[in-house]
Amino acid sequence: ISAKVIADMPSAKVHQNVVDLDAMYDAALVAKPELNDLTSNIASNTNGISGARPQYAEDGTFLNGLKGRDRSLQKIAEYEAQGLDASYLVDITGSKIIYETLDDFYDALDYIHANHRSTVVRIKERIINPTPSGYRDILMNVRMSNGHIGELRIHLREIEDVAAIEHDLYKRKRTIENLAEVEGRDLTPAEQDIVNGIIAQTQGMYGPPWERILANNQ
Repeated sequence: ISAKVIADMPSAKVHQNVVDLDAMYDAALVAKPELNDLTSNIASNTNGISGARPQYAEDGTFLNGLKGRDRSLQKIAEYEAQGLDASYLVDITGSKIIYETLDDFYDALDYIHANHRSTVVRIKERIINPTPSGYRDILMNVRMSNGHIGELRIHLREIEDVAAIEHDLYKRKRTIENLAEVEGRDLTPAEQDIVNGIIAQTQGMYGPPWERILANNQ
């Protein structure tokens, strides 16, 4: 049933109804409590643990539970390099739900489809189709009542435990790729070697927990 659920949800890129970054942050602040309530409702009905964006960045910058502006500006530059505008920034406000088992994970997906289908405007399936690093989750964009689009991600505990360790490697890889994209060029051979090395390292990190998850689901 979950494969049918995923197929029934939209997967095309979505965007906000405004382009101005300040306006998007204002709308995100209004949408945040509603998104947190939605996340808590789903989690409480599907044996999950809900979570919201942190109030502070690692350097102590106050974020108010929203994506940091520096990262938002970086992503906007990436979009512009692709011929898109700032309205494609749809993760200023975000939340997550963590599940212990694959059964609970997919039960949650079925629950969202049955009860909140109209709220979901995009789904990105990364369980069967993981990222190049081996990371797996399901990412959804959800439209709140004020029209603002936020992000809801569904995670598996064992994968997230690895992601916390892998985060610094991911940031290094992202920095290299973002620089090349903003400059409108391919990775240099040296940069590609670094990226390939990071991907190989992270794939080795995510493989064992995924195998355990599958074995426990049999």
